[in-house]
Amino acid sequence: MAARRKAVEVPEESQPRADFELGRIARLLGLIATKELPQIEQVGRLRAIGFANVENADILGITSNHVGVALHDYKFKPKGSSRPKAGGTDL
Repeated sequence: MAARRKAVEVPEESQPRADFELGRIARLLGLIATKELPQIEQVGRLRAIGFANVENADILGITSNHVGVALHDYKFKPKGSSRPKAGGTDL
C-alpha cells in the first residue's frame, strides 16, 4: 500500500502573504486576458471571469464608476452593431 502524504501546514503568519500573492497573480492574469482589447471588451471579459467593479478598476487603472458605465454599455449594446466605444457618444 502506498504511504499517505502528510498534509502541509501553512503557518498562520504566512497566510496573508499567500493571499496577497494570489491576488497579484489574479490581477496579472486579468491583464493578460484583456491585452489589446477595447476598454469595454476588457471590462466585460473581466466581469465574465468573476472580477468585481472595484477589482476591474484596479486592474485597468480606471475608476469603479467608469467600469460600471462601460459594463452597462457592454451589456446593452444596440443589436446588429459593434460595441460602443468607451468615453462618450460618437458625434
